[in-house]
Amino acid sequence: MMIRSTDKAARLLCINEYLNTGKNINLQSLADDFGVSKRTIQRDMDEIKAFYANEIVREGKYRNVYFDKRTNSYRLD
Repeated sequence: MMIRSTDKAARLLCINEYLNTGKNINLQSLADDFGVSKRTIQRDMDEIKAFYANEIVREGKYRNVYFDKRTNSYRLD
């Protein structure tokens, strides 16, 4: 799945969609798909985690992005 988008907004929306559909997020796989560095995807994940943390405060809903060491990937609770 070659996505090749360096547009940050498009990446964030796509990653968020993956999380919301229950997909596991592997940093290196996404970096390869988007044609960016693994560090770039890590920063994107940090922003998404911060977004969900703020949603808990505002909406009272608990949704958490966590790292699953067994699968070496991120998931959304």
